Amino acid sequence: MLRQGADKFYFSFRLFSGQQNFNNSNRKTIPQRLFFPSPEQGILLEKLGMCKRLSYFNPDYSCHANKLMNRLLVLFFLLPFQRSLAQTDPVKDSLLAVFSASKEDTGKVLAAIKLGQYLEYNDLESAKYYYLQAKQLSEKLHYTMGVLKYYANYTAVLNLQARFDSALLLNQQALSLAKEYGNEERIIVAQQNLSATYTYLLDYENALRYLLPSVSYFEKTKNDVRLSLIYDNLGVIYRETKQYDKALEYHNK
Repeated sequence: MLRQGADKFYFSFRLFSGQQNFNNSNRKTIPQRLFFPSPEQGILLEKLGMCKRLSYFNPDYSCHANKLMNRLLVLFFLLPFQRSLAQTDPVKDSLLAVFSASKEDTGKVLAAIKLGQYLEYNDLESAKYYYLQAKQLSEKLHYTMGVLKYYANYTAVLNLQARFDSALLLNQQALSLAKEYGNEERIIVAQQNLSATYTYLLDYENALRYLLPSVSYFEKTKNDVRLSLIYDNLGVIYRETKQYDKALEYHNK
């Protein structure tokens, strides 16, 4: 994923392997034996032999529950250390102070988003709380951009929690609102986020449908950094659908 200010764009997809289960809608779901920590937690857990990185270009980690249980005692002794770090976090304290001191205006919305983004690295539920605060205040202020920023960030957390159906619903709402708002960039952001969630659901047809419009938009705006990331994601999708020539074409761009 790539952030720009208070916005969030999904460029790094989690692709799951191993035995899959199917529900009535024939969507693949995450095996219960896996869980997915934050990148920082993943680095630590990988050193303990509990997790592995998903791929060379993806910073996400997957962890096996049986290995977790075998080393639970180690983590038990690490918890007091983590707690002491959380209690002496000057960045978090500063962001909280800014949020608390802000007036009930768009500045407070942006402060809530920024705080939520910081908290995502170690406390997803707290991050969601502040994103919801941003949404509620944005609705009170009729601040559409704030609501759109809520959608982009909140759905990122839902994806981290493997709540893909919920993320899909909110991303669809975000796209509808962005179209009402009439901002082309926000429409592209919502489409990218929809593409990411469809990729997590292994619905590659819709993933391509919502990602491809980003190519022409960022070519037009000459944003080579985002184009490079989009090309990588298109390469991933084409590889997963066994369209290897197209996958190679986009990975080489």
